[in-house]
Amino acid sequence: MTASAAISTQGTVIQLGGVTVAEITGFSGFGSEADMTEVTSIDSDNDTDEWIKILLRSGETTLDMNYTKASYAAIQALVDSFSKTTITLTTRAPDNKIYSSACDVTSNKMTGSAGDKISASVGVKLSGAITVADVT
Repeated sequence: MTASAAISTQGTVIQLGGVTVAEITGFSGFGSEADMTEVTSIDSDNDTDEWIKILLRSGETTLDMNYTKASYAAIQALVDSFSKTTITLTTRAPDNKIYSSACDVTSNKMTGSAGDKISASVGVKLSGAITVADVT
C-alpha cells in the first residue's frame, strides 16, 4: 500500500495584514471561481454547447479559531483600523508554498455556550488574483 501524499494542516501559518492569526481551528474558501457564459452557435462542432470564461471571481474565506484575547484583539484592531482599506491574506502551507491575495475583513464574530470554549470566526472577501510562491 502506498502512503498518502496528503499535506497536513499542522504548521500552516495564516496572516491578515501581516498579523499572524493564532489558534486557528479551521479555514475554508481560499480560492477562486470562474464565471462562464454560453457561446453556442448554430455551427458549433458536434451539436454541443460551448462555453468561455468571462470573469474570475475571488472567493470568500472564513477563519475559525479558539478565542484568545491577544489574537482576537489583533483581528478587532484590523477590522477597526482597516475598515475601508484592503489588506493582504497570506497562507503559508506546510508544503512550503505561500498563497496570498488582497482582501477585506467582512465579519468578526465570537460564539460560545455554557460549559464550552469561546470560539471566534473572521470572514474575509478576497479581491484580485491569488498568487502562489515557493518559500525562499
